[in-house]
Amino acid sequence: MCKVGAISTAQEMVRVEQSQNTMVKIQPSTHVVEGHSQKVAFGKIENALAEPDTQLRLFGKPIVAGKRRMAVGLGRSTDVEAARAKARGVIAALETTL
Repeated sequence: MCKVGAISTAQEMVRVEQSQNTMVKIQPSTHVVEGHSQKVAFGKIENALAEPDTQLRLFGKPIVAGKRRMAVGLGRSTDVEAARAKARGVIAALETTL
């Protein structure tokens, strides 16, 4: 049995960039899986990146034994809450198979 797709916000980290005289906030959200597998596969990546100003960082970890952080979704917006929502949306749309 495995639990897939637990979402947690990374340590209230907000990176701020200067972009065309506008402050842009980048907010991460992590993707944690729980279970045991040596065959980790990701799916629905195109859905995860459908929202503009989002990124997905997949970690190349081949084995899961217990809980393991497997990906980070990033959302970018001029508003922190909107950036968080985008980041959570990236992770919510990602599918992981163990």
